[in-house]
Amino acid sequence: MRVFVTGASGHIGSPVVGELLEAGHEVVGLARSDASAAKLEAAGAEVRRGDLEDLDGLKEAATEADGVLHLAFKHDLMQTGDMEGAIAADLAATQAFGDALAGTDKPFVNTGGTLMLAMAGVSGRAGTEEDGSPGGHRGDVENATIALADRGVRSSIIRLSPLVHSDLDHHGFGPILIGIARDKGFAGYPRRGHQPLARGPHPRRGEPLPARDRVGPGRIAPARRRRRRCADARDRRSDRPRHRPPCPVGPDR
Repeated sequence: MRVFVTGASGHIGSPVVGELLEAGHEVVGLARSDASAAKLEAAGAEVRRGDLEDLDGLKEAATEADGVLHLAFKHDLMQTGDMEGAIAADLAATQAFGDALAGTDKPFVNTGGTLMLAMAGVSGRAGTEEDGSPGGHRGDVENATIALADRGVRSSIIRLSPLVHSDLDHHGFGPILIGIARDKGFAGYPRRGHQPLARGPHPRRGEPLPARDRVGPGRIAPARRRRRRCADARDRRSDRPRHRPPCPVGPDR
C-alpha cells in the first residue's frame, strides 16, 4: 500500500512510519521543515512538503495514496493558548481528507484521546468503541472522522492516552508534568496513587538516575517503598487532599 502520513516525523509518527516500511508499504510523509524532511528521507520514506493549512495539497496526497494516517496536530497554536484554533485546523484537515477519499472505500485513520471518554460521561468502567463523543473540543474531530463511514470511507479513530510519549514528545502531559516538577522541586501524585516520587535531588538533563533509583516494571526502590508507606499512613489520617512533604528516611541499606 501507498500510505500518506501526517505528523510522520513526530514522536508517534516516527515509529509508525518505521513499522509501515518494515511491513513493505510505501510511505509518503508530510514535512513542513527541512529537519523533518531529512528525518523521513533517512528512514526511507518519500517526502511531501507542506502543512495542515495546505488543504488542496492534503487532498491531492490523499487521492494519490491507498490510505491515510492523520497524526499531525498544530501544537504551536496549542502552546500559545489557541487550542480552539488548533482544533479548527485539525477539523479542516479531516474534512479535506474526507472530501478526497469519499466513495473510495480507502482507509482513513485519525487520532483522538482517551480524555474524550470523560466528556462522554464514562466513569467507573473501561471505555469501549461504543462510547461516542457528545461533541465539543476534539470530540468534533472524532465525530467527523467516524461520520465519513457514511460517505464510503473506511474511517477509524485511535484514542491515545495523554501519556503516550517518547524522547521526541515536547508537548504532551509528560513534559508538562516534568517541567512543573523541575520548577517546583518536587513531583506530585494523586492520593492513594502508585509509585510516588518524593522530593529529592534532581539529576541534570541527560544524566542517569542513581543505581538505587532505577526501578523496573512492578518494582519499587527501597527508599520509595518507605516513602509510600509513610504517605499512605497520612492518607489514612485525613481525607483532605494535600501536598505531601517527603518522609524523613535514611539512606538505603
